[in-house]
Amino acid sequence: MGLIVLSLCALFAVAQNERVKSVEISALPAPQRTAIVAALKRWDRRLGRKPVDDLQASTGSTLVDTVHLGLAEGNDLVLTDRSSCSPTGNCSILVLRAAQGRYRVVLDGIGQTYAIKRDRTNGFRNIELSMHGSAAESTIKAYKFNGSRYLRVGCYNVIFATSDGTELDRPRTTPCP
Repeated sequence: MGLIVLSLCALFAVAQNERVKSVEISALPAPQRTAIVAALKRWDRRLGRKPVDDLQASTGSTLVDTVHLGLAEGNDLVLTDRSSCSPTGNCSILVLRAAQGRYRVVLDGIGQTYAIKRDRTNGFRNIELSMHGSAAESTIKAYKFNGSRYLRVGCYNVIFATSDGTELDRPRTTPCP
């Protein structure tokens, strides 16, 4: 059954992000790394968290994907911090939007994969984060842009097997409690 779940998760990620190529943050040009680290520091301060360390943030295990969320071909970034992953593979995922030579965080979530959807809200593509819960269940959180940032607008569980381990013919989707 684990192979089926992994295959579905991989298919979900590839189908939604087929043209996205991940690079490690250390492979980016220094000015872009500096702008990203500055955005992360501002975000941490805003949330009252311990600020990100410059060296770790710019050379660590963070993957960066360049995506286009708005109507214009702007370069938005999806950062996946692999150093913060849980044992089930769920990692911190941030979406950064370029504005006036700086980046700002417009989504802060946790997931194993993300999907940039075709549907748009306020001119920006909707986003879903898929979080692996167990070998038989995943949680998908849907986000829409409210004009300044992404807000969660939906949550649902996808169940692949019954509690006794019997695989379902089709995954069952239920709203999150």
